[in-house]
Order: sequence, then C-alpha cells, then structure tokens
Amino acid sequence: LSWLEKNNLHKLTIGNFQFSHCKQFLNDLIIEHRLTIKTRNNYKTDLTLLWNLLIEDEIIKENPWKLCQWLKVTGIPFKKHTESVQQ
Repeated sequence: LSWLEKNNLHKLTIGNFQFSHCKQFLNDLIIEHRLTIKTRNNYKTDLTLLWNLLIEDEIIKENPWKLCQWLKVTGIPFKKHTESVQQ
C-alpha cells in the first residue's frame, strides 16, 4: 500500500492496474529497495498467481503481471555452510 501511495496510485482500482504499474513496481524493488533479482522474480511469481485468482473469481479480466519478463539471475552462487555454521 505504501508503494501505491508513494506513486499516487492508491485510488487506482485493481482492474485498472496496468503493465506499466507492474514494471514500475518491480523496477523499484531493485533500484530503490536494493533487493536481488531473485527476490524481484519471486514478487512477480506471487503477484501473477494472485492476479490469476482474481481472474478465476471474475473480479478482473486480464493479468498485467504476465507481461513482465523474468530477469536472469547471475552472480555468485550461494556459499556452502561450514561445519561450525551447520551446528
């Protein structure tokens, strides 16, 4: 809700939430909140599923989150825990 208010979208109905809003939200996760690409992709997954439920319940007709692209996760893989960390 705070993101909607910050971007003056808090009065926007869910049916009018468009691809441009989705893209802006996902970009803000990385740029402003400094979250990882994997976390950004997880948000996209969750919101896509939520919008699909809204379609099934006939609340909305389209899912703008489906238009957002996945970003490729690159970089250093997770480090294995040492024995002292695993204990």
